[in-house]
Formats: sequence, C-alpha cells, structure tokens
Amino acid sequence: MPEGSEVSSLAVLFRGIDRASFATALAMKLREAGVGIDLSTIQMLCRGLARVRPGTKADMYWLTRVSFVRRQRDVELFDRVFDEIFDSAFGREGMRARDSHPNQQVRSTGSVLKRVPLRITGPGESGSGATWQSSPRVHDSADALEEVGAILPLLFPSEAVGISDRPFDQLEPNDLREMERLLERELWQWPTRPGQRRRPSNSRGQISMRATLREAGRTQGEVVNLVRTKSVSRARKMVVILDVSGSMEPYVRAYLHVCRVLLGRGPLEVFSVGTRVHRLTPALRHRSVGRAMQLATAEVEDLFGGTRLATSLRELLSHSLWGCHLRDAIVVIASDGWDSDGRHRMTREMSRLSRHTHSIIWLNPRKAATGYEPLVESMAAALPFCDRFLSGHSANAMVELLRALESPT
Repeated sequence: MPEGSEVSSLAVLFRGIDRASFATALAMKLREAGVGIDLSTIQMLCRGLARVRPGTKADMYWLTRVSFVRRQRDVELFDRVFDEIFDSAFGREGMRARDSHPNQQVRSTGSVLKRVPLRITGPGESGSGATWQSSPRVHDSADALEEVGAILPLLFPSEAVGISDRPFDQLEPNDLREMERLLERELWQWPTRPGQRRRPSNSRGQISMRATLREAGRTQGEVVNLVRTKSVSRARKMVVILDVSGSMEPYVRAYLHVCRVLLGRGPLEVFSVGTRVHRLTPALRHRSVGRAMQLATAEVEDLFGGTRLATSLRELLSHSLWGCHLRDAIVVIASDGWDSDGRHRMTREMSRLSRHTHSIIWLNPRKAATGYEPLVESMAAALPFCDRFLSGHSANAMVELLRALESPT
C-alpha cells in the first residue's frame, strides 16, 4: 500500500460520532471486563482524540491504551476488549495494532481503511461491539430523570474529580493528601447526642418544674409563666477500628488519612487490630501528614500480618480505658472480614460490642466488587450486628460514610 494512503482524519474516521460518548462507552466496556477506569482517564482520552486525530487502528490502539491502562495486569484485558470492538468494526485485515509502535509508520497489506461502520446499539439490543451514540438521549419522563440521577457520580471540585472515583489501591501519596482535603470539605456536621445539661428555651422544650415554681413565688404562688428548657447537644464519641492485616494492605494508608480528617472535627479514637491492639490517636494528631503516617506505622508492631479480629474486639471491650471510649460511641470497623478466630467467637464479641455502643458501621472494600456476597464466615457472623455495611473503597464511598455519620441510625 503506498505511503500516506491511510485515512488520517478523525472527522473522516468518526464522522458524526461524539468523542465524549465514544470514550465513555469504551470505558464502560473496559470496566465490565475488569480494567480500572476513572473519570480522569476518560477526560484524557477525549483530549487525546482532539489533538492526535488517529487515522488507523494502530493509532487508536496506542491512544486508548496509554489513556486507560495504568497497570501491567490490565494489558491483557484491554487487548481482549479492543479486539472484540475494533476487529468487528475494521475487520481483521493488516497487522495487529499492538505489534506496531506508535512512532512507526504503519503499512497495511490489505485495503485502505474505510470509514468505521460504527453500529449504534439501541435499547434492548445486544452486540459484541461497544455501544456509543452521536448525541445524548433525551428523557421524556421524570421517572427516567430520577433513574439517571441515581447513577450520576457525586460532584467534587475540579482538582479532585480525577481521584474521587478511583479505588484507594490505585492512589499515589499525593493523591491521598488531596483526598484528605476533599473529605475535609465534605464533612459538614459531626454527630451529636443529647447532653445532661439543659438551657432555657423560649417556646419548645420540656417544662422545668423547679424553675417554674421558683418563678411562681414572685407572683404569690400563681403560675403565670411556664419555664421551658432543652438539653444541650454534645458531640458523640467515635471509634475507628482499623484492620491492618496483610489482606487490607492496599487500603490501610488511605484509611489513616480519613482518620486524620475525622480527628480534626470531633472526639475520635483510632485503634489498629491485627494480632494485637494498638492506639494510633496520638500519632495521627501530628500536624505534618508525612510524620503522622510514619509515627502511626512505627506504632503498629504487627503491620500486614495475621488477623485475630474477635480477640482484638474482646481486648478493646475488656480494657478499662478503651472500654470507656467504646461506650455509647459510633464504632467504624474497616476490615474485609477475614479472621482466624472463627465464627462463634466473632458472634460473641460483636454481640457484646453492639450492646455497649450506639451504632456500628462496617467498611469492607471488597463489597465494591461486582457480585460480592459476604460468604466469609466471620463477615457473615458480624453482619447481623452492624447498622450500616458500606464499601469505603474510594473517595466517593467515603463521602457515603460521612453522610451516614451525620445521620446515624
């Protein structure tokens, strides 16, 4: 094939196809296959399509791969999805796209690539290719708009939109610090509880008999004014129990950053549990983020080791000081549920914990996986005693935790 005869204009290759719709549809297809995709990578592909203007299958392969693939283990999944989509659109003529370097001139032995016959799949249709469209659909009913709104991601400031939906195990240290600042803006109100002290209230509140009779003494015993009082709200205690076993290694650092956010807003105690219990609250109070992480890591002797979760809960409940922290507090347990103590011990200790505390919120990052079921016996034993069961695998999921704290059950 003569040089320069390949189609090189995106306007010819994807005429009438919206770039954002194409990038989103391809990203959804890759997500279904198991490739980690977030909003920043979709934006990167849209910018690349506007600047690079791929004219061949090889150009499209390298542009989408450098935009979407960040881990070596995702390359094979990406190749399979790319072949499934673009082999059906281009045909299997010429050399494979992945065998051509992006800086090399691609020479095809077959015919010139024609305009891509993109097949738009409508509702109720199925096919092997990606389903994209040239313009967004218009929803006629309010029910349709509600369904769309239910799956829209949470809105974040522009500088944090790239990390809001990315799993914690894919974040860099700088991303974790940005996530910490993001969550600081999202935590509006600390949970409260009614206090024992009371203060005067103008119209609403409980009638104070003592104050009302004292006031009646000024009018010769006749009750003229009813004195009302209401309780003074106090910040509710919160305890975070962080599983630092080997299976939780990708998430521990991110959870420590979340604990730093909570420490700056209200009464919080942080404990790490593995084979032993360690109190991390003093270490995480350090002003420097890096130094706080170092102190917390040095405090934990059994970091990324085994798990004795039920034994650790028993130690927390039996300790004279730590048990006081747990009483009538909101307890957040961040663990994947793997425990070597067994189902019966977990049931017994979770039952004790639920009687001492106000509510229990369990964070399990594995819950975010498609088709997840709590089949691990320790996790299944703990669930009946939990008030909330959340994933907590990303910044979006942590915002869900913050909302649960603002309106506890």
